Amino acid sequence: IQFTIMAIGGSMMTITLIGAILLIFIFTINLIFFLNQEKGFIDWLKYVTSKNRIITIFEVIFSVVYALEFISIFILI
Repeated sequence: IQFTIMAIGGSMMTITLIGAILLIFIFTINLIFFLNQEKGFIDWLKYVTSKNRIITIFEVIFSVVYALEFISIFILI
């Protein structure tokens, strides 16, 4: 039983670290994208379609949630 618990913990840690690395990758891509724009984020958001606006808002919300989860992982480790 002890080895099973350790295996589950190891697999959860691996999945969590992969997610954390992907989160950093997404933040980097977003940062590069918006720094290369001539307009700021708010100006860009004014002129996009409703679909892109909704996707962007969801992306920001999920990024904040996953960033908080990422911070909580390091607190637990």
